[in-house]
Amino acid sequence: MDIWKIAAPALLTYFLIVVRLGSLFLVTPFFSSTNYPAKIKIFLALVMAFLVFPGVRPLTTLPDHPLNYAVLLGKELLIGVVIGYSCQIVFQAIQMAGKFIGYQMMFQMVNVLDPESNIQVSLIGQIEFLVAILIFLVINGHYWLLKAMIDSFTLVPLGAVKMNAGAMLREFDKMFGTLFIIAFQVSAPAAGVLFLTRFTMGLMARVMPQMNVFIVGMPLYVGVGLLTTALSLGMSYVIFEKYFANMINEVYTLLRLMA
Repeated sequence: MDIWKIAAPALLTYFLIVVRLGSLFLVTPFFSSTNYPAKIKIFLALVMAFLVFPGVRPLTTLPDHPLNYAVLLGKELLIGVVIGYSCQIVFQAIQMAGKFIGYQMMFQMVNVLDPESNIQVSLIGQIEFLVAILIFLVINGHYWLLKAMIDSFTLVPLGAVKMNAGAMLREFDKMFGTLFIIAFQVSAPAAGVLFLTRFTMGLMARVMPQMNVFIVGMPLYVGVGLLTTALSLGMSYVIFEKYFANMINEVYTLLRLMA
């Protein structure tokens, strides 16, 4: 019994750390990919919690009922879910931009299976998404995200989660607003060129009614769209790097609102 009293605070603290870090693998881009087996994710969460545990302030008072401890677990899980969804907004905006371009290229029915979410997505959207993931890894975005999760134990100590609902809703409202701005900025070069191409084809159809615009236009839209998208990927590094830096700043802002 005495051993349990000594070990209980450490064990309960450790499991709270596991839940907070493990929630990173639920919805966060790259980490939540279904390509990784669940056993690997659980193992990584346990190892990360073991490494972080010595620097985390343990629980000062133990829950007097299992339901109270379940509430603490739910709060820790909520931290990771909130961070994960805030990161998803940027990646979904980039994928949405590819979808806009795909529509202009007449790729409405051309979908591929997204291995991240196991759903059908636009082909161009998937290309933009994979480029975003590569740039995210190149700039060590995954390290910054892990650092934010570790810093969360300082900003939001275990068992001290306080949801400022009004401020958090306003922050998410601002982030959802930027989703469409990001999608427009990423898709603007290719979508703009494709719009001019369609406009030109419309003028040609009026000048030469005997020309079959549908037959001529379809391969032209595909070629122009792919060429413009390939050329615009050259400046994607700078643009995406700015988006990911803002994403990490938003993560820290949300953590402060939960403190």
